[in-house]
Amino acid sequence: MLATQIRPQADARHPSLVPQLELAERVLKSSLGRMVSGFHVHSVDDTLSEIFTETEFYTFHGLPVRSIRSLPRRPIALGTPTPPGHVDHVAVDFMVEPVPTIEQFDTLKNLFPDGKIIVQEHPNCCGILVTRKLWVFVDGYPPLEVALGPKGNGEMGCDPRPAWPD
Repeated sequence: MLATQIRPQADARHPSLVPQLELAERVLKSSLGRMVSGFHVHSVDDTLSEIFTETEFYTFHGLPVRSIRSLPRRPIALGTPTPPGHVDHVAVDFMVEPVPTIEQFDTLKNLFPDGKIIVQEHPNCCGILVTRKLWVFVDGYPPLEVALGPKGNGEMGCDPRPAWPD
């Protein structure tokens, strides 16, 4: 009984830096986890002097985590806009060779029986063309983007994240 009383208090004192990476951890713990090249957290920031900024801000399981912040007018998502100061989505990237095959990559869908999944084929990602993206929507978390590279040359602009499915 005492342990259950202490546990929530301890969690409140030591929260995860980016709790949204809990879904990304499922990918890391999978058989393909050794091929993950990094992560990013995309948020909306109405104080920027440019359309978006990108920086590496820490590591998670020894892999880089980039922060991408965009002005509200940048079309990063379909559907209801993400308000300033909030996370739009979190991403797991497979961008550095060796990357999984499409068949291996598609098995990642099985990690999210509690989610709704949308697949994008050859999406353009801010001038970077990737082979495929899985978008995972789980209640209580921002969308999870899982991108399969390697990086190719895209065109200016980007294909926005799909809207939350009904």
